[in-house]
Amino acid sequence: MFHRTMLCALLLIAVTRGVHAQQYYGSKWGADGLANTVVGGSGAVQGDYRFRSTHAGKLQDVRTFFICATGYGAGTGGSYRVDLETDDGSTNHFPSGAVLATTTEKNPKGLFVTETFASPATIAQGQLYHVVYTNIDPSPRVNYCSLDMLYWQSPASAEAQPTIANTDWAHLYNEGTISAPVWHWRNQASSGDDGNFMPTLQLDYSDGTSYGNGYMEVWIETSRKTISGSNAARETFTVSGPTMMAQSVTVRLKHESGTDPVTVAVLNGAGASLAGCAEPHTAIIPSGTGGDNWVTCQFASPLALSSGSTYALQVAAPSTSAYSIFPIRKGVSYNYGPSTFFTDGHAQYTTGSSWLDWPSETGEASTQGDLQFFFTSGAPSIGPTIATQPASTTISFGQTATFNVAATGTAPLSYQWLQNGVAISGATSATYTTPAMTTGSSFAVKVSNATGSVTSEQAALSVMITAPAARTFTFTCSINDPENGYAPTLSCTQPR
Repeated sequence: MFHRTMLCALLLIAVTRGVHAQQYYGSKWGADGLANTVVGGSGAVQGDYRFRSTHAGKLQDVRTFFICATGYGAGTGGSYRVDLETDDGSTNHFPSGAVLATTTEKNPKGLFVTETFASPATIAQGQLYHVVYTNIDPSPRVNYCSLDMLYWQSPASAEAQPTIANTDWAHLYNEGTISAPVWHWRNQASSGDDGNFMPTLQLDYSDGTSYGNGYMEVWIETSRKTISGSNAARETFTVSGPTMMAQSVTVRLKHESGTDPVTVAVLNGAGASLAGCAEPHTAIIPSGTGGDNWVTCQFASPLALSSGSTYALQVAAPSTSAYSIFPIRKGVSYNYGPSTFFTDGHAQYTTGSSWLDWPSETGEASTQGDLQFFFTSGAPSIGPTIATQPASTTISFGQTATFNVAATGTAPLSYQWLQNGVAISGATSATYTTPAMTTGSSFAVKVSNATGSVTSEQAALSVMITAPAARTFTFTCSINDPENGYAPTLSCTQPR
């Protein structure tokens, strides 16, 4: 296995124009660089991208970022079987090995490659799935490439990203064998990992729905800009979707020097301030070796971001202190769909005279960069809670039993019933009716949403075997007394 940190990086999750109906609006992700896992060579034998589906339908294809340059690949680059698998339902959430759809990618040389499933599988909204990459080249130690993905150095928080749970978007690799896999979640919390590794992946459905990570670079070193005095930064944007009510805005930056607060403000198209905060430098506690972290400005009252109106999220500081900031780049030039990145605006900077489009890593002005930011609307997502536990019950031999659960939490909620700890195929509603039962068993249900999951108490099912009813028989008997010194005999006939 091999990993690197670069001046560029990718990130990927559902950042769509429909976010106004969701909790977040903006680029939503933070990144410090690009990372890779070799699939073949002396590295992992399999790579895995885990995701929680936000859409129900047939998953037609996935778009993957391979890197096969020297140091990251060798030989022909290898050939890969790409499998869509279910989750094993364990607390570790490893791939189950149950393949729903499959395809093959031979010698990926194009970096951003689309793998199309010949027979797309229908997947459910809210459920976890895995895209597993297996190097099937006859000589995988000679011919191989790497999977490239989002990398964030050593974050201090439990969640690698503020807008999505670790469970719902993650990278794993198999450090065992294909027949006896030993899966490893590549994350700061895991032994031997020095940062968080998250998929670079676009998911495309047959109905035209797409989501995932459409950002494919991080402009960090050569394009990091100072915020101090006349030097400021902003994201200018025009709301393309419906009006949203923002409770707060969060932006990622770094404190460099001084003790003055950083000002985060939302301006209208005429430059008038609508809402903002002066956040102390102590609020930006470095979350990694780069020192960048998120700071949240909570509005005094909800701020309406009106459909069709233009705004700017502006970040500034007095000349006696300094902060710095850098953008992430949209994959416009790499065939990522507009539903996979923030399409409503782009990042700019100023040194006091005019606002300029942000320079890329090559120094050219570009509209493909976004600040790392997001607005939050509505109440925070609440994880599921079991309000009414499934109840134990007793049935007669050969009868069915019905179990019910009542749960609360932010919709949508998904359900998976378990029998003796094993997931029951198709049992995915709040009510479950068993088939005819002849033996006792235990049942529970796992309730999940985008925030997390909870498993109910075990409900015991007892099966009662009833003894057959008593029967009455009538016998016809006769006594034969032959006299002459012989004893009488009794003769009875049992009715049929």
